[in-house]
Amino acid sequence: MRVDPGELNKRIEIITWYERMENGYPIKREEIIRSCHAKMTGESGTELIKSGREAGEAKARFLVRTTNVPLTRDMKIRYHSDVYDIEYLRQYDEGYTEIVGTRRD
Repeated sequence: MRVDPGELNKRIEIITWYERMENGYPIKREEIIRSCHAKMTGESGTELIKSGREAGEAKARFLVRTTNVPLTRDMKIRYHSDVYDIEYLRQYDEGYTEIVGTRRD
């Protein structure tokens, strides 16, 4: 797979949430695992119609450089104000990781 580094032009955050007790109450906290540049591609309207899903279930593919920070499906991706659940992770030998996510509404 050949990737032009200039295509990694979208800024994303990979985040996770955890619960912590404060004053006897569980508080949900967000932690940024990684902030990086990515190449983002979304599904076309034709792909949505063929798969039978609604527009609110839009998927996106993010291509990021692989680092020593481990990524899991429990994490989320934030791009602007949208949050995506990670459905699929694939590492390529060329030093990139592909992440497929579904936007939460």
